[in-house]
Amino acid sequence: MNVADNLRILPATSGAMDWFPLWGNVNVLHTCRSIGLPILLIASVAGCKQPPASRYTPDTESARRGRDAIERVGCAACHEIPGIHWPQGRTGPSLVGFDDFGPIAGSLPNTPENLAAFVRNAPAAKPGSTMPAMPLSEDEARDVAAYLYGLDDE
Repeated sequence: MNVADNLRILPATSGAMDWFPLWGNVNVLHTCRSIGLPILLIASVAGCKQPPASRYTPDTESARRGRDAIERVGCAACHEIPGIHWPQGRTGPSLVGFDDFGPIAGSLPNTPENLAAFVRNAPAAKPGSTMPAMPLSEDEARDVAAYLYGLDDE
């Protein structure tokens, strides 16, 4: 007897769907007898991907200075930024989970150098950007980037 012998196909209306709520749109459901269920569970866990690790590990002190710079220049007037409770602007994109973002402003490779350049002078870093140049020194812009890379959505 092999594993396939332990599987049978049930109609979706059998009530067995209650066992697998994430399979709500599946028309057929495989159920297992005896050894089949443990094998299925082990295979399911083994097949899960680990969440991606953070791309960067920002320096804690730099990130703290970055948060202070964000508050000083008012980035939250346009963006929702975790850790900044007021204001929480909606003109710009939310920065919740920034660590998982793709390209900066949709086109710049998401690197610390590009991010620091963008937050300091977005029109120069990406011509056509609607984000204004911000009154940040180069060091402050790097600190802001450190803070943003620390914004994980998990």
